[in-house]
Amino acid sequence: MVSAEPIQGTSHKIIHKLKNERGTSRINVGEAERLISIAVGIPMTIFGLNREILNRPVPILLGGSLILRGVTGRSFLYQTLGVSTVEHSPATIAELPDNQGIQVKRAVTINASPEELYRYWRDFKNAPRFMVNVESVQVTGDGRSHWVAKTPMNKTVEWDAEVTQDEPRQLIAWRRTQGPFLAPNGGSVHFQPKRNGRETVVRLEIEFHQFRGPIGTMLGNVFGQIPEQVVRQDLERFKELMEAGEIATTAGQPSGRRI
Repeated sequence: MVSAEPIQGTSHKIIHKLKNERGTSRINVGEAERLISIAVGIPMTIFGLNREILNRPVPILLGGSLILRGVTGRSFLYQTLGVSTVEHSPATIAELPDNQGIQVKRAVTINASPEELYRYWRDFKNAPRFMVNVESVQVTGDGRSHWVAKTPMNKTVEWDAEVTQDEPRQLIAWRRTQGPFLAPNGGSVHFQPKRNGRETVVRLEIEFHQFRGPIGTMLGNVFGQIPEQVVRQDLERFKELMEAGEIATTAGQPSGRRI
């Protein structure tokens, strides 16, 4: 199981007031329900855009509202009724200044030293081993790298990134320098040793662009997935890889991605 630790601080300047502290931004829809909303909303919207039924806007409106509900995690009906289906989760979301986007933060405890974890993560060529969407990373020198990822729609997304902070055994921070808004804006990973001397708390913070409107939100949904889900999966896979030396599939068999 992935163990969560409280998030303490960040290397980026963000508004520390979390979304769930404001009524209009409260996330009140659980992850499973959000995925279902997106899965139902996309085909419904496509169906509604069919030329033969353009005089019937209901499917478009319903589909768009489901997509918006799934991606943002907010339901105005739930808010009115005071209902929430959000699972107890260690992930938090903070807004960036001037509506620049959102930052997803999550932490796990890994049975390995900060030195080992830092060294493996700092070699960005290892990223495809545990980042679910990343296909390849080419290190171009001077802290710069070129990333290639695949979306669930089998489309390729490419971007360039550069390291902005590098503190051995403690912190790696980076930002996107070129590429589409579908790619993450930047992020950081912190390595904090626990007092027992055997484990390390790994805190991952990723910034995503914030798109406006139902269609923009659908396109901005990182790689067609919920941002919190992407961060959670990447950390879980990193933990499994560093502790077991490989990542098992859902069937319990190794995926072939070994250290």
